[in-house]
Amino acid sequence: MSETEKARFTEIDVERINVRAPDGTVRMIISHQLPDAVVNGKTYKRSHSLPMAGLLFFNNEGFECGGLWYGGRTENGQPVAGSGLTWDRYNQQDIVSIGYYEVNGRRGYGVTVFDRPEYPFSDFAARVDAALQMPDGPEKQQVLNALARESGTERLFMGRTEDGDAVVQINDSKGRPRIRMRVDKDDIPRLEFLDEHGAVVYSLPPERES
Repeated sequence: MSETEKARFTEIDVERINVRAPDGTVRMIISHQLPDAVVNGKTYKRSHSLPMAGLLFFNNEGFECGGLWYGGRTENGQPVAGSGLTWDRYNQQDIVSIGYYEVNGRRGYGVTVFDRPEYPFSDFAARVDAALQMPDGPEKQQVLNALARESGTERLFMGRTEDGDAVVQINDSKGRPRIRMRVDKDDIPRLEFLDEHGAVVYSLPPERES
């Protein structure tokens, strides 16, 4: 069959499909289980506790730039499930995601917007690798905690919380909640403005004095 001919299938069974550009660069992967992430030739395990089927997109240079996935099963009579759709910043992690999770009888879902560092994710991954090689102890944990804070900041969430509230929350550049609009599980609406320490400084309706 020549390269210009097309093959047609009524049905095909396959565990993974790699879609490549003419130069061999991977542009998309469809798989029954998402492969581990590869950054600068090094493999990184994904954090999903469930095997996730899905689809990954890659940019013109072969860097992962977003995806869609889903997994779910019953454990001890309870559903354990999750799904997500993400868009990554160029050479960084996700900056917009739509996600759902359900575990131990609790569930949440919504849209999340992140800020990510200006430098490439490969630089961050190398620093994490170096920190993991440190001897166990407070200093190692301190470095890992600092890297976790540096990895990104959640700026906005819109969705349903584990407590059953419908929420729109806007955070400042350090990830601290500053504006929160919600309707709780008892259908009571509220708008809150918070200071940098998380204390409510103004609310609608106003707090009633006891």
